[in-house]
Amino acid sequence: MQRNYSIPGRIARFFSIAAVLAVAPQVHAGTLVESVSEPYGTFRGVDYVRHTGRFVGATTNGEFRVPFEIIAPADTDDANGIVVFEPPHFIFGASAKDGALGSELLFERRFSYASVGFSYEGFNLLDPFAPDVVISKAPGEISQPLPARDVRILKQFAEALVSDPTAMAALGQVERRYAYGVSQSAEALYELFFGVGAPGLFDLTILHVPLWRPAFARPDVLAALPETFMPLADVGKVMLISAEGDLLISQSLQLRNAASHPNHRLYEVAGAPHLASDVVVDGVRTNPLDVAPVVRAAFVNGHRWVLGNQQPPASATLTAAAPGEIDPVYWAPTGIARDANLNAAGGIQFPDVAVGRAFHLASAPGVEVIPGLPGLIGLWFDLACAPAPGATSLEPRFANHGDFVRQVSRRAFRLARQGYILHSDKRAIVGMAAQSDVGKPGTCIVAP
Repeated sequence: MQRNYSIPGRIARFFSIAAVLAVAPQVHAGTLVESVSEPYGTFRGVDYVRHTGRFVGATTNGEFRVPFEIIAPADTDDANGIVVFEPPHFIFGASAKDGALGSELLFERRFSYASVGFSYEGFNLLDPFAPDVVISKAPGEISQPLPARDVRILKQFAEALVSDPTAMAALGQVERRYAYGVSQSAEALYELFFGVGAPGLFDLTILHVPLWRPAFARPDVLAALPETFMPLADVGKVMLISAEGDLLISQSLQLRNAASHPNHRLYEVAGAPHLASDVVVDGVRTNPLDVAPVVRAAFVNGHRWVLGNQQPPASATLTAAAPGEIDPVYWAPTGIARDANLNAAGGIQFPDVAVGRAFHLASAPGVEVIPGLPGLIGLWFDLACAPAPGATSLEPRFANHGDFVRQVSRRAFRLARQGYILHSDKRAIVGMAAQSDVGKPGTCIVAP
């Protein structure tokens, strides 16, 4: 091809390049600025500090200026060299340290923690009330009705945690990075991994109730994800913890493609809804079964896995129903087999499910606790005073309170021994059974 080296040709080429540069934002690595530090708390004698400020840079979508936070030991020599990174959830924000994982689990083990805003959608911004925030949209998308969102910010921030001077001063030497996402923030990690790519960015990823392609997902997110879930390549170890409800409101059955992958583990929790809650509505209790104990154990086991100390427990999935079989609970094929109490069979069963304490409806069809997001919660139906399945009498299924506590204890000890829950959660489960009224005199009225 002949090139135009004339002066007019060079001028025309110069202006054509300038025009491209005018509409294509320049990418430059993000920088942590305006960092402010304040005491966060003391954990096993180690003082922690919370650093906040702005993360500033540009991606192919444009410039950004978003809030960040880092929580780390005041003396970086006290840190264990691992930072846990979390994209903030649009409702719960950066919740891992206050919710499923908890500050004690993280900071008593000397982990550091970091989060950064990446979207204008609620608490995805980390601090939706922060001033001077900027997330630019790509050229030609100015009229796009969806809130500005850029998961490339997540990637740049995770990279900056090991290279930016402000981050390094707060964290010290970072040897490993772990990622945690719950529901919509797990979806953001999906979008990062599948849509942008993040090879070598994380050593461990915890995906907590990670819906796969639900019908109510944002169309731009769905466009970034493959039609079929495949194990994530080049992102270290991956632990997926699914509730039964996830399989009912999304295509999370596809996550089973990861169950046999050597660097993945999948744990499906029988009876659990996507969103655990415990309130009474019109005389019916919502389903309180929370997968968080499995998430905590997965995090600890995943950490040991990364360090090479031991393999985590094997994947555990719900028992599959026969193809096309009608689910007696939902009156449609769900692919989930059920036990005599109509609870989901197989998978990880908390003691209340395993011993038939209650029937756990994992997804209440048509119920929207968040407008536009149906089926996130479930319902709970007490079976403590009902006869055992197949019993010839109407006597309650638990002979007495001690019988109930013993059955729960056996199941809880088994889960802890297998590594699916931590011993601290085992003690909490047994303690709750001991404090309950199940099996106590006068709690059940048997018809003559």
